[in-house]
Amino acid sequence: MPRLIVSTCGISLFLNRADPEARKQLTQISHAKTIDSHTETQFQETIMAPAVRRLTGVALRQADPALSAEINGLCGLASADPATDRRDEHFLLASDTWIGRKAGEVLVDWLRQQGISATEIVIPDLVVNDLDDFHAGIDALVKWVATTIPGYRDRQYRVIFHLTGAYKGLMGAMVPLGMLWADEIAYRFENSTVMVRIPRLPLKIDDGELVRSRLALFRRLGWGGEVPASEVNGIPEALLMSLDGCAGLSAWGTLYWQTVKEILYKERIWDSPSPQVILGRRFLEASDGLPPRRRFDLNERIDELARFLESDRAPGRIPSSLRFKPLQGDPVPGCTHEFYAWSDGDARRCFGRFEGSIFRVEVLGKHL
Repeated sequence: MPRLIVSTCGISLFLNRADPEARKQLTQISHAKTIDSHTETQFQETIMAPAVRRLTGVALRQADPALSAEINGLCGLASADPATDRRDEHFLLASDTWIGRKAGEVLVDWLRQQGISATEIVIPDLVVNDLDDFHAGIDALVKWVATTIPGYRDRQYRVIFHLTGAYKGLMGAMVPLGMLWADEIAYRFENSTVMVRIPRLPLKIDDGELVRSRLALFRRLGWGGEVPASEVNGIPEALLMSLDGCAGLSAWGTLYWQTVKEILYKERIWDSPSPQVILGRRFLEASDGLPPRRRFDLNERIDELARFLESDRAPGRIPSSLRFKPLQGDPVPGCTHEFYAWSDGDARRCFGRFEGSIFRVEVLGKHL
């Protein structure tokens, strides 16, 4: 069985062999999202280049675990046969800092040189020097996990959250996520060769009755729409955060929503969450009998359409997965606009028209 290994990634690759002067430089830029060209050149020459040289030509099984926390853990996860490792896929989760991105880049390049599939994932706003940014970063992390991992589980990957590297705040957030989304959590203590493995616990979020009873509200909260705090009475406080009289989902609320959404959106095409979007009878009839994954796709596109129509409708706000645009000519009688239902496989488009400020979705058909 192939594995998806999701590794938290810190900067120990640069710190572990750094002299006092280099450590001082690292401390000065550790939280910066950008740095000036002079500092970058100095860093490349004195810290990054030596780290790259230490990894050049070194295979995963033969790497010195002391090089970095991430390498220490990855050595412990490596198979006896390199061909088996090349069946795996790796995601390295880096902080939203300049140096964090560089550490992820070096490790990704090293894995790729060995024929191992690896991708760096930079979580927006994931920093530790600003509490508001950190909370936004954790929210983005939860959404990434909830939208990425299920596809790998569907394809029979064994999902491992590898948490040897990175700072404690990120690791603390990854543990409960791993309990719900990963098959196991794995890590090594510093200077240890013993791999600690925690199997997935039999945890289950409830069947979603809270969401089902207030689905339109949760959909709006899920896309970040403005919801007055007075409208969320009865929703547990742990699921919410508030700012300037408006409510939103907390990181754990996002986790709850994404988990339940995965179930509910596959059941049926739900009513629109916005008064600015109406689902016509022809559209609903055409969506009958769709497989669960396509029902999920359609419900997500309707969310995206509602969010766009309730925004300032600037072209830059149209999600790439939606592609909302006017039709050329009259290819679908009675319809003036189209948007994507899904683009893979037997691709489908949704067609509709404006009635004043309201958009009516009328047709589900093949792309033109």
